[in-house]
Amino acid sequence: MKINLSDSHKLEIVVLSRGADEYDYDYNLQLTLSSSGFTFTKEVWADGSEVQEFIKNIESLKSTLKGEAKLTSESPDELELLIKPVDALGHFVLKIELGNQFMIGKEWFWSKYIDAFSLEAAALELVCDELLENLV
Repeated sequence: MKINLSDSHKLEIVVLSRGADEYDYDYNLQLTLSSSGFTFTKEVWADGSEVQEFIKNIESLKSTLKGEAKLTSESPDELELLIKPVDALGHFVLKIELGNQFMIGKEWFWSKYIDAFSLEAAALELVCDELLENLV
């Protein structure tokens, strides 16, 4: 699934694997955030029950335009995907945080990409539909 966040930014989320349909097993997701000349790709694991809660909250956001939907990775600080209203007029934000921890010598370091994108109610519905279609 590819989501156009702006003229120059695209988010792609691919479900690499998951458990059996009748169970809320973990999701193995690959996220790629691209802009002109820059691409950040991260493979993460998300708890199945948290993914289901994220889907439920997205459906609620679509219908009520209130609340928030948040998805995080099982490993801390590797993924945060947040959609929430910023006012009562139908303006929303989609915040994405992707991180990668790596070792140099004997020390751990983080590489992180954090960005936020504004969404109008119509764009929110498109983003939510794409997420629902690919995560359910």
